Amino acid sequence: MSWRTILLLGVTALLLSVLLLLEGRRGAGDGATGGRLFSALEGGAVYQIQLSRPEEGSQVRLKRADDGWRMLLPVKDRGDRAQVEALLAGVEFMRPLRWLPAGDPPSGSGLDKPTIKLILTSGGGDHELAVGAADASGQGAYVRLEQGGKVRLAVAPMRLLQLLDLAPGAFRDHLLVPLSPAQIQRVELRGSAGAVTLKRQGAPGLSWIAEVQGRSCRASGQRLRRLLNALSALRGSSIGPATGASAHPWIQISGAGEKIVILEQAGPCPGRGDQVLLYVQERQGTSAQRTVSACLDQQQAALLSPAPGTLQDLALTRWSEPELEEIAIWTPAQDVRLVRTPSGWTRQGKPFDGLLVRALSERLQDTQGRLTPRRWEGAAPSARLRLKAELGGAEELVLFTGPDGLLFVQRAGDNADLRLEPDAARPVWDGIQLMGR
Repeated sequence: MSWRTILLLGVTALLLSVLLLLEGRRGAGDGATGGRLFSALEGGAVYQIQLSRPEEGSQVRLKRADDGWRMLLPVKDRGDRAQVEALLAGVEFMRPLRWLPAGDPPSGSGLDKPTIKLILTSGGGDHELAVGAADASGQGAYVRLEQGGKVRLAVAPMRLLQLLDLAPGAFRDHLLVPLSPAQIQRVELRGSAGAVTLKRQGAPGLSWIAEVQGRSCRASGQRLRRLLNALSALRGSSIGPATGASAHPWIQISGAGEKIVILEQAGPCPGRGDQVLLYVQERQGTSAQRTVSACLDQQQAALLSPAPGTLQDLALTRWSEPELEEIAIWTPAQDVRLVRTPSGWTRQGKPFDGLLVRALSERLQDTQGRLTPRRWEGAAPSARLRLKAELGGAEELVLFTGPDGLLFVQRAGDNADLRLEPDAARPVWDGIQLMGR
């Protein structure tokens, strides 16, 4: 070991000794900052919260429930879980700027008439906190703490005041749709652009159906996910009473035994011209569980008003060539089965050009049809295509040649035909014919 290494280790040991000595002095006696405000508090064990402002006479009371938190005062409603958990975590791990001597509070501390009182109740009893005035430095506030019959005084950081100095409504659940995207089973939109009904289906590969003007087909996956995520994340910037609520439903969401009705927009929010006012009602069965007014920013409201037609998937297939493992094609002139193997595509067991398969899948995926009433029931089809994906699921396309080069396509789960104009139909036919050469 070199002399430089020995010197470095010695200096490091000396610095550690000094730091330990200073820490020991800071932790002893009045004015120390060591320890938490509530040494025995465990946020996860708290089952009741009382937060009051004595001078204003306002009070918030929350009680833990199986599904989160319930607000009991000033109104009965769901509590905002994120806000409550942030409060508990902040108080549990809060450390004082300094401890004060035991005895009467200092003059000017404001603890004789506290501005805020907090009581956290757990299996270990009550943990009480009273907040007084700011200290001379302006960096903290005087607090009085009581737990287990012991009283302590301290100066706490101002961030404690930021956790507690909130309007009662801040602890009220601002989440308007208490369902995850996976729990939503049905969505009905009744906007100025038209109406659409979205229904979750059980058939593999056909999980959602979109119905517009009585014509239904599978829903557009990307736009549907965007809508479901927007609904599940919907939060009002403020929550209030539902006085003067409109009776006209705008959006209805069902799932997990609940039904949420978002009523017609009632114009701008009072004092918030950039936000819209709407009313939300939660129902279980036929009984209303919660009806509130909520302010929503314009961007959130726009996500809830898609044009109905954009929620329908009008492409012939949703799968690209890399997702496919098998394609079966039947026409009066050919019967072809293409299978993907580790070495590439094969046709009837012989190697086949994968570029041709990709060209067909791209034409099917890129071609958009227009929904029209069914008119080919019982007619002999011009072709059948069965596409099977690697991750499971299959879909079948039945093609009918119409007059003047039109092509009509039927898909499983749709109650209408997809109509392709001649310019769109020709590349599809060409791709199908290439598979048989």
